[in-house]
Amino acid sequence: MDKIGEDTESSALPWDVIPSSNFKAVANLTPIKAQLIKNSEQRIANSLDFKYLKQDIADLKKRDNEVSVTLNEAKLKAERDAQEAKTLARQNELRALRGLPAIKKGDKITKQDAFDFIEDESLKVMGDFMQQSGNYVMNLGVMPKNN
Repeated sequence: MDKIGEDTESSALPWDVIPSSNFKAVANLTPIKAQLIKNSEQRIANSLDFKYLKQDIADLKKRDNEVSVTLNEAKLKAERDAQEAKTLARQNELRALRGLPAIKKGDKITKQDAFDFIEDESLKVMGDFMQQSGNYVMNLGVMPKNN
């Protein structure tokens, strides 16, 4: 059982449902949905960012299941230092892929250097949609037609 989320707390609010709003579907995306998912899954499978995210989730679950922590200060410091070194190496590997210079321990990442790989994948899915749907998008009234 996951221990993440409000429902795992003793003071959690009871389950509730918010009534859905009325909306009109703009279009039926079923014909291109499968291809959009396939393209995204291929990118995710080859993405170092998503690989590291999956590893971090697995590490978190592993640590969550641990029932003891070392009291040896030197060992604890070594574990912490190893984790920091691993994180820094990952950041620099990802920065190198994006053409950014390496950072050293203690360096701050500027907002300009920050990269949201989930947002980037969302934009790529939207790009795929626009490319696959061609004139379909223009006919939805989402984009103006070029004359």
